[in-house]
Amino acid sequence: MRRIIRAAPLAMLAMALADQGSAHHSPAQYDESIVVEKDSTVIRFEFRNPHSYILVRDSDGSEWMLETSSAVRLRRNGWNKDMFSPGDVIRFRANANRNPEKNRLYLNSVTDAAGETYTLLDDGEEFSGSATVATSLEGVWRVDTENFGQIYGGFAQHPLTDEALQFQDSYDEAMDPVAECIAYPTPQIVMVSFIYPMKIELSDEQVTFHHEFFDTKRTVFLDGRGHSPGTPRTNQGYSIGRWEEDTLVVDTRFFADHRNPMMGDFPSGPARHVIERYTLSEDGTYATAEMLVEDPDYLEEPLKFELILRSEPNVTLQSFDCDPEIARRFIQ
Repeated sequence: MRRIIRAAPLAMLAMALADQGSAHHSPAQYDESIVVEKDSTVIRFEFRNPHSYILVRDSDGSEWMLETSSAVRLRRNGWNKDMFSPGDVIRFRANANRNPEKNRLYLNSVTDAAGETYTLLDDGEEFSGSATVATSLEGVWRVDTENFGQIYGGFAQHPLTDEALQFQDSYDEAMDPVAECIAYPTPQIVMVSFIYPMKIELSDEQVTFHHEFFDTKRTVFLDGRGHSPGTPRTNQGYSIGRWEEDTLVVDTRFFADHRNPMMGDFPSGPARHVIERYTLSEDGTYATAEMLVEDPDYLEEPLKFELILRSEPNVTLQSFDCDPEIARRFIQ
């Protein structure tokens, strides 16, 4: 039996760890060892989500589509929608496309006529980078990548069912719901908070998770209700919760079908069950999120891992406003 959870198309954390400025792009598309550098003229700047593009024409008359990150991330790096206008002369550096028939490159940096160079910070540099002390789980949080290598090493060794392996073999990027602006379900939606933070709001009756990625919101009911048979299945499932001393326990079932819920190129099944346990550290400098994923159709045994969360009180979540046309362009 093979043991593998492969990298998936639109949120390549394997690539993100190697080059975090290139997160959310398939490593199969671009050759990071080849850099194309050219003077060019801007034709159009598309400041959109989940990806932004600059269409340019070089001195030989060739047109290039320069792909970069989302408008959300670019704003956090000091970019804005009016930075580049048609006719502007720029010099770009970008990674080559592995398919020579495609004119799409992945942008590393762009220098304007005034000599100002724009690039993307590494993911951690977009945020405070300092130890912020939280007094509760309420507030804005991002996932720290410091233990991602260990997590993904565990994913790579996790046993899958034969059916999951068959789905992996037949997977194509066009199958990924993210290309249709359909977000990942939990816990993957939590994991991408290393780029797109999440906000936790607490009350006596419920907890709300607001994820910047695709403007996703999850409600966790704390009023003692259970999971009722026949509950409609939704993308984020139906969540009930409870407090175990200082730990928030979130219990989610009734997930809708998703073709790529864990970046493993295999679907989720109707029996998918996720338990999340959130605990603030004693000194308030971090929180932990313990994840347990059960999916007997595709996982031979439950998948367990732990995320480290950092408080970001100075970050305001932006509207993601995913553009389906732009999202689909990724797989073209």
